[in-house]
Amino acid sequence: MFEAAVTAHAAGEASASELKALEAHPDEWTRVLRRLVFETDDALRSTLRSSGEERDQVLADLRAERDRLAAALAARTGDSIVGVEDRPGAPSRAPAGGGAAPVAAEPQETLALQASWSDGRVVVWPGGPGAPVGTSGDLDRLLAGSEGAGIGGGRHAPVSLPSGPAVGARSAPISQTLGWLVGLGAGALPGSAAG
Repeated sequence: MFEAAVTAHAAGEASASELKALEAHPDEWTRVLRRLVFETDDALRSTLRSSGEERDQVLADLRAERDRLAAALAARTGDSIVGVEDRPGAPSRAPAGGGAAPVAAEPQETLALQASWSDGRVVVWPGGPGAPVGTSGDLDRLLAGSEGAGIGGGRHAPVSLPSGPAVGARSAPISQTLGWLVGLGAGALPGSAAG
């Protein structure tokens, strides 16, 4: 998928074949980069209006993704797109965090969909405080219940849990999960915390 190659390149993870595909279609590469920057700005705008425990983590993740995409666009074309948080009168922005930091969850003893961010990808797994170790079937069920089945295709290294065991995980590029994340944050999808 061309968009996945654009995202991988912006994250510094493009394979040789992805880079070859991008170089073969330079105008499309630039168009997709611009669109992804604008889509990320839209998600930032929506998240800035939201509330909830996940808000700060989602903002940090979106800011980091926007920075990567904007830097790739600037390196490619010299263009700079003024972001939603860079406009006069916008609230000052906190520095984006790095690495995979789990999204806060309410204490629970049943499995729930857990998520974090790593290298430009959303990583999900079944888990929760006091919950039993989840299986791939549990993950499929939780993703389907949150209308996140589209994230289910990308395998990811198992996630180590604080209790010791590792659990199977899946991941997808932010470009494939942005609408799903915003829907969860806004309470528009099943399993959303917001209402």
